[in-house]
Amino acid sequence: MAAVAQLRRVRDATRVAWAVMNHTQPTMIVGEQATRFALQMGFKEENLTAPASLLMMDVWRRNSCQPNFWKKVNPDPTKSCGPYQPASAKENLEKMVLSNRIIDRFHHDTIGMVVIDDSGEVSDGTSTNGARYKHRNE
Repeated sequence: MAAVAQLRRVRDATRVAWAVMNHTQPTMIVGEQATRFALQMGFKEENLTAPASLLMMDVWRRNSCQPNFWKKVNPDPTKSCGPYQPASAKENLEKMVLSNRIIDRFHHDTIGMVVIDDSGEVSDGTSTNGARYKHRNE
């Protein structure tokens, strides 16, 4: 078995993982090393940001980055886009609230699949767009 994770600027992570499996000892390659490996194997580096995603991000930012998944941080993540810092233990106790998060086919982060073909070969893949508004502040 082999895998890639945090592959950047390369479209087909499943095919890159297949190349890892076929051209290395079984391993997992992560981040920029995964991208470098993909480029060495002939995969194309490209901008994967779609215009619709840029528009969604702009609307999200104009709406004070709501909704987002930050908690126990300052400034208040319900009113600000950050950057965030951990809140103090006292602040965390004051803000502790149970949330009723919905997880269904419209509210999820990652999709994984394992398939077995007619000859018994097993393949798997995972795709994540990230939760729609789960962004890093850089």
